[in-house]
Amino acid sequence: MDIREIRRTRLRQWFSGQPLPEKEKSYLSQLINGKSSFGEKAARRIEHDYGMPLKHLDSVSSSDKESENIELDENEKALIACFRRFPDAGKREMMALFRDKAEEYDRLFDELAKLRQAAKN
Repeated sequence: MDIREIRRTRLRQWFSGQPLPEKEKSYLSQLINGKSSFGEKAARRIEHDYGMPLKHLDSVSSSDKESENIELDENEKALIACFRRFPDAGKREMMALFRDKAEEYDRLFDELAKLRQAAKN
């Protein structure tokens, strides 16, 4: 499977079970169906715009074993249900907020770990 096929497959998987975003419905459909060129620049932009991890569209997945094994609690299910009701712009905005908040907590946890380590010494 070449990189274009992998990208098409991964893009199809990403949007499975939900409608394609209206603003790019035609373009995304062309990419998924191999009717449009799916280069590096397009892949990175789509990953960024739709909250995918970097190089997500390039990764070979063996049935996405990781995502299949994830069990969601009720809060996570409710969050996803709400998120899916947002328009595309709202989804991008919320993804940016979540990323920022996650990075903030990562920094706080790192700082706390350093303080605890310093207290042990």
